[in-house]
Amino acid sequence: MNVSIRKQLLIPFITSIVVIGLIGGLFSYFYGAKMTQNQLVQSTMAQIKLTDQNFETYFQDAESVVRQFTGSKVLNNPSKNQDQINQAFQNVLDANKKYLALTYGAADKTAVRAPLYFFPQGYDPTTSSWYKTGVSGNGRPVWTNPYMDNVMKEYVVSVAQSEISGGQVKGVVKLDLYIQSIINQVNSSRFGKSGYGVVLDPSGTYIAAPKNQLIGTSVVKQPFYQKLKTMGNSGSFYADMNGQSKLICFERNKTTGWILLGIIDKSEISNQGNLIALPSVITVLLILLIAIFVTNYLLKKVVVRLRTIQHAAKQIEQGDLTVSVPLAGNDELSELTRSINEMARANREAFRKMTDVTQQIAGASQTLVASAEENVASTNEISATVNEIAAGASNQSAALDEGQTSLQSLVEEIKKMDVKSKEVLEGANQMNETSRGGEKKMSHLSTQSKASAETTGQIISAVTSLEKHAKNITQIIDVLDSIARRTNLLSLNASIEAAHAGEQGRGFAVVASEIRKLAQQTDHSLKEVTSTISAMTRETAHAVELCEQTSSTVKAQGEAVEETGQAFKQIETTIEANVGGIRVIADAIRKTQEHIEQISQGTQMIASTSEETAASTEEVSASVEEQTAAMEELNKLAGDLDQQAQLMRDAIKRYKI
Repeated sequence: MNVSIRKQLLIPFITSIVVIGLIGGLFSYFYGAKMTQNQLVQSTMAQIKLTDQNFETYFQDAESVVRQFTGSKVLNNPSKNQDQINQAFQNVLDANKKYLALTYGAADKTAVRAPLYFFPQGYDPTTSSWYKTGVSGNGRPVWTNPYMDNVMKEYVVSVAQSEISGGQVKGVVKLDLYIQSIINQVNSSRFGKSGYGVVLDPSGTYIAAPKNQLIGTSVVKQPFYQKLKTMGNSGSFYADMNGQSKLICFERNKTTGWILLGIIDKSEISNQGNLIALPSVITVLLILLIAIFVTNYLLKKVVVRLRTIQHAAKQIEQGDLTVSVPLAGNDELSELTRSINEMARANREAFRKMTDVTQQIAGASQTLVASAEENVASTNEISATVNEIAAGASNQSAALDEGQTSLQSLVEEIKKMDVKSKEVLEGANQMNETSRGGEKKMSHLSTQSKASAETTGQIISAVTSLEKHAKNITQIIDVLDSIARRTNLLSLNASIEAAHAGEQGRGFAVVASEIRKLAQQTDHSLKEVTSTISAMTRETAHAVELCEQTSSTVKAQGEAVEETGQAFKQIETTIEANVGGIRVIADAIRKTQEHIEQISQGTQMIASTSEETAASTEEVSASVEEQTAAMEELNKLAGDLDQQAQLMRDAIKRYKI
């Protein structure tokens, strides 16, 4: 099933947006939960610090009260000024209802308290724990741990400060504060929705707690307290309390050493984080919808442009190379459009060039066919001429054989003449007949020599003409080789252009490949023909040299025959005139014998040369036959080339350029 490019682009894009949205939502959720936790911790710490500041103000006010009285003259002579001291104390208590009582214990064991209280007989304040605590401060305020007041029967906390004069303790002022007011302040604090506050004294005992029964109990053995002791004066951490995980924020009061704790259930933090989950989901969904809408709109525009490009490509595929897609914008699709237009233009140019090339190939192939036919005709003429040369060489060889036989007979006769020179007179008539016969034979030999010279000249002329024809064939082969190379180059260019055309040029690429193969075969055949013609040219040149040698020999033979004829005439004249003597005749006979031997050697050389000429002509004839066969093959290849050119023209006609 084909999937549109719009879906191919839209599906992964939307999938990416969904994945990114989910990742962003999860990140937003966890980051929001973390921020909520941090905000809750920060708000809890801020609230604890605010409570600690309130405590600190409360404690500083209490310390200023005891500090005020330790430096006041009203405490002088307390045994006489009890009423005045009591009244001053009561005024302070009336002004601040958080204070429970003010007590002064003098070193002389006098005790004054407000509200007014009558101590038991013999009461000694210097033995009380609070007095000793105040003395231990050495003139500085000291806070006690919470305790049960024996008078008010309530848990209180006290600040005590000694009065020192002249290095001696004159007494201790103690201010009692309601624990309940501290408990109410802590209980009124809310941390988160379900969190609560706790106050511990330095020994790990509850001073304030959400449950009254916890007040006064110790938490020293609980795990969170062990961790609390290692974390300094302020901070937050998670710990288990009563089997539940809690967020604990704390602040240590620098005046009393008390520890203020804000305790929040961890599940509340998780619930706070879950509150941002729904807005995150809604935000992600809105982003997804907007992204899908925008993406769909943009992809729609892209698909419209792609369809325009696809339509143009389809037209090109169907052979219409005149198509031109209008350019819009300056993006990748515009580059693709520009590339398609450029491809169509390049293909138009390529097909125009290929049309011209096919026409040139057709013309060249026709010219090649005509040249091949002319070469075949010339080769046939050369073959006929070579056959004539071979026949002439055979006749010359036969004639030379006869001349050799005659010469041998003549030598025998001359030998006989030499033997019978003494019988010359008696056999003059017989020798005259014999000389006449010799003269006739020499005349015949002269005629044969002239014929051999003429034949040799014809052979030289024919072989020279054959050499010229071979050179003409070489020039024709060079032209054919150039045409084959151009055909190979043009087919290579056509293959490259077909490769650029892609699928549309595949058929044309096959045609170009066949043309290239045909051109390569033609080039190979031309090389073979060239090699054959070169060998034939060399053999022809050699034949020319042999024929020239033969001509020289024949000329020498003719001269020798002429001389022999003259000798026979002299012999005939001598015989007829009966001049000379046997010695002159013998000398003439010896000279004649020497000349005959020279003629015999020349005749043998001519015979040998004639045999070699015959062999060479046979070789030339074989070469000519091979050349004829090559020319016929070339003619056939030229015809095939013309057919391939026609096929190429037919393939190009399907394209509209």
